[in-house]
Amino acid sequence: MSTNQSVVYLCADADKAKANLGMAAFYGNASDAQNLSVGLVPLDVANDGSVPATHWGGASWQPPAQATALKDWPGGVNPTPASDWSNYGMDEDDALAAGAAMTVQVMTSAGGDEDTLPMSNFAALLAAKGLQEIVYQL
Repeated sequence: MSTNQSVVYLCADADKAKANLGMAAFYGNASDAQNLSVGLVPLDVANDGSVPATHWGGASWQPPAQATALKDWPGGVNPTPASDWSNYGMDEDDALAAGAAMTVQVMTSAGGDEDTLPMSNFAALLAAKGLQEIVYQL
């Protein structure tokens, strides 16, 4: 049974840059990493890409300590980043603003659902916020 937890997060389009930068610092990724990369729109508009994203989302598996740090971040508790905030041109206040810009939800696997839990967790958060994924036609 996995001890990792499904973590899903979203932010408004206007907050995408600061949220992505904060997530990059948290994970120690390149400063241009796109952790919030799934385009989202309200349920009452077309999700075919004809309407620009109003929100952005993402998902990851995390060990319990990191999942808790991410869950607490929007409430004003800065996590300990993998790389110092200053390496990303941020200070503690910038990090707090990045966290405040996000909604984070965590679900723990009951075992055997590792393949489906991230999607069901993401779907539950989107439903709670009245959002849907943009489905781009190729």
